[in-house]
Amino acid sequence: LELRPPGVTVYFQLTLSELGASVAVNYVSFEKPGEDPEHNTALLEAVIEQARIRKVEPLAYR
Repeated sequence: LELRPPGVTVYFQLTLSELGASVAVNYVSFEKPGEDPEHNTALLEAVIEQARIRKVEPLAYR
């Protein structure tokens, strides 16, 4: 699979089974990589957090 949040492309495999789920990251590409690997890691962490699907409470019916 491919995830493309702003500035980063992540290629990964998603495995779903009756016992659980896992994600294996195969490759990460930065649009503008920094010199510091820690900066790149922090950027990746931030964009994945922003792209995350969140559970929301349903709207109340009237």
